[in-house]
Amino acid sequence: MNFDKISVTLYDLLGYLLPGYILVMALAVLESTFLGSTLLTLQGIKSNPLPFSVVAYFLGQFCHAMGTTLKTKLRPHAKTIQQKIGESSITTRRKRRLERWLAVVEPCGAPIDENLETEVEKEICAAFEITPDQLGEAGSRRDLNTYLLADGFILASGVAGEREIFQAREGFFKAATVAFLLLAALFGASILVGGASINRTATDAVGVNWWQALTLGGACFGFALIAWGRCAFFSCLKKTHVKLLFLALRRSKKSASSQ
Repeated sequence: MNFDKISVTLYDLLGYLLPGYILVMALAVLESTFLGSTLLTLQGIKSNPLPFSVVAYFLGQFCHAMGTTLKTKLRPHAKTIQQKIGESSITTRRKRRLERWLAVVEPCGAPIDENLETEVEKEICAAFEITPDQLGEAGSRRDLNTYLLADGFILASGVAGEREIFQAREGFFKAATVAFLLLAALFGASILVGGASINRTATDAVGVNWWQALTLGGACFGFALIAWGRCAFFSCLKKTHVKLLFLALRRSKKSASSQ
């Protein structure tokens, strides 16, 4: 079999493979701690990179799907919280910080000037010959339609910009959030049996006691929160980049056609 023709995109690597390996480690801890078998060992994972990469890839797909489901389930609650944040008396800086964290579950409007946002919608309607009403009602649905149409225009123009980098980073942090949450839950459950362990080889295992497992679980939960925040950041950054790039392309084509 010729593996030279196999191509791996940046999204495959960041969005699926790396989070999948976190889940592979979680399964190794699960097996050693609760099952007592030695199928997954650190030496075995290191010695068989190809099959475990395939396993990690599909586990990363699972994490990505779970992350998307999590966003969908939390979206109604996030919308309610955003409304309360807007009505509260806290500082503008704190409002933006909280809204950015919530943006991963409730798609936010791109953090650009309202006049530019209106201009983007106007240019999209002109480019696709549609009316503003066809973009949908004001809110997340309208923002999503605006983003998708702007992104489609950019792809048709053959200009990618940095959209793929932002998409890959958003995908990585979304899947990593789920992977770290599962790993945190596993370390938490291991407290009930006195601690966690992982097999280095078929005859050698390294373990931690219950308070060390609790510490590792807390660290994994902290990493999940950090990944959640970074996912929110790159989600908004991706939409901002796409909309502004679309506007720049439209202006550039108008200038070229007028000359």
